[in-house]
Amino acid sequence: MHFTTILALASTALALPTAKPADDGTWYPGKYEGPGTKYDDGKYHPSAAKREDDGSWYPGKYEGKPNTEYDDGKWAPGKYEGGETGYDDGKYHPKRNDDGSWYPGKYEGGETGYNDGQYHPESKREDDGSWYPGKYEGKGTGHDDGKWAPGKYEGGETGYNDGQYHPEAKREDDGSWHPGKYEGEGTGHDDGKWAPGKYEGGETGFDDGQYHPEAKREDDGSWYPGKYEGGHTGVDDGKWYPGKYEGGETGVDDGQYHGEKSE
Repeated sequence: MHFTTILALASTALALPTAKPADDGTWYPGKYEGPGTKYDDGKYHPSAAKREDDGSWYPGKYEGKPNTEYDDGKWAPGKYEGGETGYDDGKYHPKRNDDGSWYPGKYEGGETGYNDGQYHPESKREDDGSWYPGKYEGKGTGHDDGKWAPGKYEGGETGYNDGQYHPEAKREDDGSWHPGKYEGEGTGHDDGKWAPGKYEGGETGFDDGQYHPEAKREDDGSWYPGKYEGGHTGVDDGKWYPGKYEGGETGVDDGQYHGEKSE
C-alpha cells in the first residue's frame, strides 16, 4: 500500500505542468537566437536551412554574373555603352554613314539651325560675327551694359530715392536721417529700443515676472521645486525613481528577477 501511494504521487507530479525555469534577466548564448528559436545566431549549422553555407563571403557570392543577377561593380566591355545599351562606345559602327569624326558644319551652321560663328551675309544682317562694346547691350539696345550712370537705378522717373533733395516730391525733406525719423514714437515703427511693458506686462498678454494679485492667482512669481513639474502636476520633473521607466506597472523589463514573471 505504501509503495502504491508513492507511485500515485509520482504520477500526479509528472502530470502537472512543468514550471518555466526562473529567468534572472541575464543573457547566455542561444537565449534569444540559435537552436530552438527562429532566429539565426550567425553560426554554421549543417542543415537544409542554411544551404551548407558557413557564413563566409567570397567574390561573386551575392553579386556578379553568371551566378547572380546583381552587379559586382566591375566593368566589362559593353556594360554601360555599345551593344544594346543605346550609348556610344566610341567605336565605329555603320551609323547612317557617320564614322564619328567631326567636320565644320556637322553640328552647326548650314541647315542645322545652329550658329557656327562665321559670317553669312544672307542671314546675319551684314554681321561678320565679331563683337564690339555696345553691340548687344548698352544705350540703344534695350539691354543693360553693366555700367552705372546717374539716375540709372534711382531718382528721376524710376520711383527710387537717389538721396538728393527734391522739394516738390519729398515733403521738404532734405534726405538726411536723424534718430526717430523712420521709427520710434509717433511713427508706428519699432526703433529697437526697449521700455517697460514693451514686450510683456500691461496689455501685452505676456508675463513681466512681477506680482499682480488680481491676475496671477495669488502667485508672487517665485519658483519652488514641484511648482511646475513633478508631484501632482502631471509634468515630469526630470528625476528618476525605481519603476519610473521600467518595472512595476510600466510593462518594461527592469532587468531584475521577479518570481511571478515566469509562470
